Amino acid sequence: MITATPSDSISKVSVIEISVIEDTPYSHQMATVTRATELVLLLPDTRISVYYTGRLKQNNKQFDSVTKGPGFKFKLGRNEVIRGWDIALAGMKVGGKRKVVIPPPLAYGTKGSPPVIPPNSALVFEVELLSLN
Repeated sequence: MITATPSDSISKVSVIEISVIEDTPYSHQMATVTRATELVLLLPDTRISVYYTGRLKQNNKQFDSVTKGPGFKFKLGRNEVIRGWDIALAGMKVGGKRKVVIPPPLAYGTKGSPPVIPPNSALVFEVELLSLN
């Protein structure tokens, strides 16, 4: 249950429990938050900047990272990144760090992203939220 009254692109909300978003083998690893309070909710169209490192879950091979400079910038909830990021990064605070496991359907699916990401790959990201506008 989430209680919120958003007035601009970010709002404080009280969170009692957020349960699994989708019924997939990986969803419990990326979408369960229990009994958190005073969480900042990032709403669609919030431009955020992050540092991240992405690895393949199957072999821990790093396929991408941005860890210096202004970070990687995108608008949350606007399909500018894989769907798993739009879901998993919502609720982060500036300075917060999160490790998320993204299942294939919320990443690159059956096509993958050749040559770096094979088809049906689960991805692991370590993300730090640098800023939001």
